[in-house]
Amino acid sequence: MDSQGHRSETHGSHLEKTIKINFDVGFNGDLFRSSSGIVARKGRGRVVVSRATIYDNVNSAFAAEAHACLEA
Repeated sequence: MDSQGHRSETHGSHLEKTIKINFDVGFNGDLFRSSSGIVARKGRGRVVVSRATIYDNVNSAFAAEAHACLEA
């Protein structure tokens, strides 16, 4: 604890409590298909979860992004 009674955390413990989620989308308007990939990493870069999905009957790039956002 510091002089004001607050508990302090080390920089390393903060990193291990952080999870970063990244996702990206590809869209093919000719075939009305999209694919998305999602990766979740802990603070030091260790992959916790990853997933790839293919969608059929997707009408727009906006809809493809919406699908990926919902998955994330």
